[in-house]
Amino acid sequence: MPPGPLSDTELADLPPTTVPRSEWTPGYRARRRFRSHDIVPWSAQDIRQTRIVEIDADLFFHHYAKLMEWLIPLHHSVPPLGEWRDDLVDESKVRDLMESAPWEILAAKIDPLTFRGRGWFRRMMQLYAFYEDEHLQAYWDFTHAFPVSIAKRRASRYLDAFYTDRKQRRPRAGARGKSFLQEVLIGLLRGYCDLDLLLDPFFLHFPRPGEVGAWYPGIEDGADPADLLGALAISDGNHYRDVPEDHPALGIARLPGKFVSSSS
Repeated sequence: MPPGPLSDTELADLPPTTVPRSEWTPGYRARRRFRSHDIVPWSAQDIRQTRIVEIDADLFFHHYAKLMEWLIPLHHSVPPLGEWRDDLVDESKVRDLMESAPWEILAAKIDPLTFRGRGWFRRMMQLYAFYEDEHLQAYWDFTHAFPVSIAKRRASRYLDAFYTDRKQRRPRAGARGKSFLQEVLIGLLRGYCDLDLLLDPFFLHFPRPGEVGAWYPGIEDGADPADLLGALAISDGNHYRDVPEDHPALGIARLPGKFVSSSS
C-alpha cells in the first residue's frame, strides 16, 4: 500500500524544486485552476477536479497513467486488403522479422528530462528498468500488431502460436506495469513528483484501448516492400526511442528539470 499523504508541515519541509510545488499538476491538497495551454497535454477539466491526495492506484492506472493520444494516435478505420500487403504476412517472413528482434530499438536509453537519478528517483529508475527489459517486446507489439487472419493461423502452427503469444503479452505487461505504478504513486504522495513524470521521454508509453496498435505493412503511399523487414523500415512507431530529439515532451517548457531540487 502507498503511504498516506504528507501533512502541510511535511510538505513545506521538502526541498524546493525547479518548478515550485504550488504550480504542480494537479494541486497536492487543494484543487487548482489551470489554463489548458499551461498543462498540455493533460485535460484542464480533469486536472481541475482532482488533487494528488485523491489519486489511488486504480484511478492512477486507468485514468492518468495512459494519457490518450500522447504518443500514439487513435485508431482509424481498418483499411481494405487491397490497400496494404497482406501477402507479406506468411510464416517465412514473420519468422525473419521476429528473428531480427526489432523491439530491441526500444532498449535505447534516454536521459530523464524532468528529474535526476538520486534518492527515490534512483530506486524508481531501477524498478522501471527491470520492468521495461522484461516487457520490451510487448511495447513494440503495441504499435506493430499486424493482422494475422484465421485462415493463416489454421494453416500454420507457427503463426497460430505467434498470434497467441502476442495477445498474451499485453495483459502481462499491463499487470506488471500496474505494480510499477504503485511506486510512482508513492512518489506523488511523498511530494517527489506530479503527473508530468509520466510525460518524461525516459518512459515508454502504455497505450489505451482505442489507440493505434495495428500495423498494416506496405500501406504507405508508394511503398513496395519485399518483406516485413522492408515494410518495417518505412513505418514509424518506436516511442521516439530512435529519434529522441523529436519527442513531444521536449517542446513543453515546464518539463526540463521540473522535479530537480533547486537547492542542489
